[in-house]
Amino acid sequence: MICYLALALMVAMATAQHDMPCECAVFIDIDGQEVLVTDLPTLYVNYCDQHGPCDNHCSAEFDILTYGGDLNFVTEYGTVGQILCSLVGLPVENEFVHVYSNLCNTTWEDTGDTTFQPLCCDSDVSYYECVVETTLEPVTVSLEPSP
Repeated sequence: MICYLALALMVAMATAQHDMPCECAVFIDIDGQEVLVTDLPTLYVNYCDQHGPCDNHCSAEFDILTYGGDLNFVTEYGTVGQILCSLVGLPVENEFVHVYSNLCNTTWEDTGDTTFQPLCCDSDVSYYECVVETTLEPVTVSLEPSP
């Protein structure tokens, strides 16, 4: 009887090790708040300390669905930018889309992945390419050796 109980306990432990969710989602900043745009496929991991594999999974899912974060990539449903505008459902002006992960139902953490271009959606939630202006000052470089 003890052998059956031990076997049942080992089976339960082995199957329970893959229940830890690594959730992935795409967020955008609207009026200073991160707003959920859409969820990405979830990965189930063995332990809640597997941040690296979780972030890598979220990054890979984002790359697959957006062709590396290119808003102008054309899918069978339209451009990535148009799909995101439709999901946001609001006008958006020059905001980058970010990927977040959430391991074991804790807090959302930015994976560092973002779109190549900022997202712009008009009042009809139609995507258009943002006019990106640089605000950086020119840098003067001296070619003379320093003393």
